[in-house]
Amino acid sequence: MTRAAAGERGLVMSALSIPPILADTKTQTRRLLTFQEFQRSTTNGYDWTFRDKRLCWNDVNHERLLELCPYGKRGDRLWIRESWRSWPEVCHEDHAHGEHCKQVYVAYKATPRRGLRVEPDRVEITYLEESTPLDRNRNLAGPWNNPRYMPKWAARILLEIVEVRVEHLQDITDDDARAEGVIVGEMQDAIINGEPGRAVFFNARDAYAYHWNAINGARATWVSNPWVWALTFKRIAC
Repeated sequence: MTRAAAGERGLVMSALSIPPILADTKTQTRRLLTFQEFQRSTTNGYDWTFRDKRLCWNDVNHERLLELCPYGKRGDRLWIRESWRSWPEVCHEDHAHGEHCKQVYVAYKATPRRGLRVEPDRVEITYLEESTPLDRNRNLAGPWNNPRYMPKWAARILLEIVEVRVEHLQDITDDDARAEGVIVGEMQDAIINGEPGRAVFFNARDAYAYHWNAINGARATWVSNPWVWALTFKRIAC
């Protein structure tokens, strides 16, 4: 079981973000830049001023600020934490049990029919055919583990950071909103009144604003236009 290497960090992603990452249509993510991170900069003697907890500096993407990014810098890697569960199994063949019989499986809530057999050979497997009811495999019924507690060895997605920026949330462009994995003009999965549902959006920025509020609205709404870390990444072999 591998451990995270230097320059690698775990990053929690919502279930709605996993499919577009796997399809390589989501190549950006935005995370709230907290007031505490501003405070950290002042202790190092950086030139900041505060005005209503908003950063006021001519060059917010100065290398000194980017060094504070808790998600890493260009070239660093992020392994994605998502809802998951794992279980061990022992084969029941009629021969002497060896190393090949030590098997550990991992399933993921975002795509419950696919997962990993991490031991002994770390290969992707399909638990059920698409037409088979999920209740045919009890391991796909959950309960699912909190993504915050996913260990590195169970992760199936590894990203490399291509760029880090600091900007206001509403500075996102239409192209950037699409790079966040939103879908325009098609019915898609969405969180409606706190429950999974379906919705359609006709503007990429509007779609992203909706998804931001669904995930981060309790901390900072789209309308509040907070400062965010804008990360661009590419998916690499895990």
